Amino acid sequence: MKHHLIVFLIYITHLALLPALQAELNDSSAVAKEFASLSDEQVLLRIQGGAWLKLPALSEVTGDEGQRVVMLAKMVLKALAHEARVLPNLTDSTTLLNRTLRVASVSQVATSQGGYLNDLIAVSADQVFLLGAWTVIDRSPKLAPKLMSAIKARGKLTSPKAWFLERYQLDLDLVAKKDAIVAMAPDATGYQAVVSIQKKGRDANNLPTVFDQISTPEIAFLWWAVYTTDYRMVVLQAGITYVEGHGKFTENMNVFRANCASIFGKAKLPFTHELKRGSIYPEDIWDSWNAARDALVQHRQVEQWFGK
Repeated sequence: MKHHLIVFLIYITHLALLPALQAELNDSSAVAKEFASLSDEQVLLRIQGGAWLKLPALSEVTGDEGQRVVMLAKMVLKALAHEARVLPNLTDSTTLLNRTLRVASVSQVATSQGGYLNDLIAVSADQVFLLGAWTVIDRSPKLAPKLMSAIKARGKLTSPKAWFLERYQLDLDLVAKKDAIVAMAPDATGYQAVVSIQKKGRDANNLPTVFDQISTPEIAFLWWAVYTTDYRMVVLQAGITYVEGHGKFTENMNVFRANCASIFGKAKLPFTHELKRGSIYPEDIWDSWNAARDALVQHRQVEQWFGK
């Protein structure tokens, strides 16, 4: 009798867990169904609120699941592309700040959920955040310190060797270069890593868009985007600190250098990134500020990453 009771209890427990297990299995289906009716802005709002899931590479899923993850990834990337084109044209400074912080949240949520397609979403959101952040600095410098929380919320960049070892199998070109990746020095810089395994003879005027990378992963290219975006975040932090120190932007580079020396107390700034051999300079801040103010540069950068 006691044995039958135990079996019955196990059966009842199993039945109780079935809805939760089924919900977990149908996550992508439920999210896809909900998101299909949302506008671009609503998509970003829902992800900002944490309504998201892991999005693996296409090679890791099949059938309907593969179609759903592609649909979801494209939906978010489309919303981010729209945001990149809208942010520079916003006239209300508070709205500009809030929407800029929203795309930073999208990056954080995508990163926390994981998966190759979320890698694409996260780095795309980071690039849109950078565009919005420099627009805030240019137009409403008093709001610039409010951007710092988004920068500090970012995790530390993984070593390139560890990053590639986790993802190289998604890229057939890199599968053939497995030995080079395994032999990579543990302390190899991001630049050294990508130079040793990237495609040769790439046409700078014909780079893959983020949408191309959904179906055809180019992991070395993605790493370079992640790596340089990490550098640009450090430059942004330096720019925010410059503004907090009551620094003014000027069209004259020599005047700007003098302003930086006055605020930071030396020619080199107290910010480092290995891409620039450990130093961030006034020119880095000045170039980023100018790029965000140039509509043609903005347009070219957005088209190059998201496509037309």
